[in-house]
Amino acid sequence: MDDGELVDVGDVTLFVRELGERSERPSLVVIHGGPDVGHGYLLPGFEPLARDHHIVLFDFRGCGRSTRGLPDDALQPEYVVEDAHRLIDKLGLGEVDLLGFSTGGRAAMQFLEKHPDQVRRLVLASTTAYTDFEPQLASWDEYQRRRQAGESVSVWDLELAPAYDVLRAGLGTDKGDWSYERAISGAMHPWAPADPERVLRDAGKPILILHGEQDMGFPVEVAHRLHSAVPGSELAIIPSAGHMCHFEKAELWSGQIRRFLDAPLANRSGDWHPGAMETVYEAAGGSEGMVRLAEAWHSRVMADEVVSHAFSHGFHPQHSERLAAYWAEALGGPTTYSSDFGDESTVVRTHSGNGPHHEMDRRAIACFDQALDDVGLTDPLRQVLHDYFAWATTTSMTQYTGTKSDVPDGLSIPRWSWEGLVPAAS
Repeated sequence: MDDGELVDVGDVTLFVRELGERSERPSLVVIHGGPDVGHGYLLPGFEPLARDHHIVLFDFRGCGRSTRGLPDDALQPEYVVEDAHRLIDKLGLGEVDLLGFSTGGRAAMQFLEKHPDQVRRLVLASTTAYTDFEPQLASWDEYQRRRQAGESVSVWDLELAPAYDVLRAGLGTDKGDWSYERAISGAMHPWAPADPERVLRDAGKPILILHGEQDMGFPVEVAHRLHSAVPGSELAIIPSAGHMCHFEKAELWSGQIRRFLDAPLANRSGDWHPGAMETVYEAAGGSEGMVRLAEAWHSRVMADEVVSHAFSHGFHPQHSERLAAYWAEALGGPTTYSSDFGDESTVVRTHSGNGPHHEMDRRAIACFDQALDDVGLTDPLRQVLHDYFAWATTTSMTQYTGTKSDVPDGLSIPRWSWEGLVPAAS
């Protein structure tokens, strides 16, 4: 591993560490999170990737071994973005792949907005484009239990918490001058662009959204939400892993990045995709496949002590058939549901008026994943169906938590393709 060097980028000196060997493929430049700690905590996730990729990590100004003691007005997100821009030029890296982790992911979105020509592909890891996720954490029972018990919310597997604490303790020199209090007081400028969804859509770059399934920093719903808002983006969820999923499952985490970086660009330009000759509905087995999946999911749900509560007052005798018809229409099949049973407003009202229920939503998604396995569906189809169900559960069906009367009339069933949410016709 490179021991690092100091690189002068103008008004500050950055501590830079390079992993792996430079090659013809673009280097991967990493913007770490925090912002009050250097990049050292990320090394476990990048060491496996460095076997065949060149990776550049650096400490923010005011962090680790980069320039310290700067005034508060010089410790702002836009300076991190410009430091990264100048570092890429100084090292002669040309067009790079960019990865932003946690808070660094928000800075990476700002980098893309300001310097799009320097970015080939973008990885957004354990981050968020949104700031309205606190209610999801507030209603997450396990998160609240851990906070009250003083247990780790950084990793999901509590058996790994001591090892992660040892890693952090060994990085004492990484602790920075950035003030968390300034960030929450509003004295710090925004890390992300004003409209990150627009920035990501307009850039037209391949984007991987990489997130831990049990992230207690930025709950996984924000990843599904961003994926649905940016057509063509990829979503990779690391199962049974928290915010620091790069530490918990380093090989799996780095493997997802490697797969994304090494895939031919044509695969993401619209020239080809897994369903080029058929809809998601057709690939899943058509009407019969939808019914099998609906029945498998319903069976899993009824065996779950939390999700089954939604059916405690009974359900329609043809619930599985109706659900299958709804999924079929959403996934490119016939419009039987709209013709015979109702529109999107009808469905959303069924799920509205009960307040937030994030824990139930999580378990419903887990039941769906089990159902996908039960009926023998595999990737890439399995991932597309997972993404659809997770989006519908956490976004489409949770827009109106107040009363059923809040749901407007005439909503159309959202459509989902191999590329994600299909934009509604104007």
